[in-house]
Amino acid sequence: MKFASHGHLKAEKLGNILLIEGTGPWNIEMLESAGDSAKSILDELYKAPWGVLCIMHGDTAYLPDAAKKLTELVKQEKLKNRKATAVVVADANLPSFAKGHLGQIYDQAGEHYRFFDDKADALEWLNGQF
Repeated sequence: MKFASHGHLKAEKLGNILLIEGTGPWNIEMLESAGDSAKSILDELYKAPWGVLCIMHGDTAYLPDAAKKLTELVKQEKLKNRKATAVVVADANLPSFAKGHLGQIYDQAGEHYRFFDDKADALEWLNGQF
């Protein structure tokens, strides 16, 4: 059964970085919609080493089916030159929950990641990963 998408995700390309800014929680419908919207950006990024900068707001949580889907997406993208993810959780409602929840997803995907309180530190670290 399909549901209306829940949460907000916006993607843009910053050089070799996919910037994702979002307010959760997110369901699988939102994750699939965001993936469709970012397809042209991802096709460009796949050509060379790249990384993801996530800036998270609100209830930073993926519903179970969306979390499973995100894990699989990250695994697939790692085969297409994805090198690391930096996550800014300072504006999350519960930063410690966000770190545990997202950390579990990235650990299951085998992703190299780190959490930050501000965008500048996240970008500096991420740029050092390729």
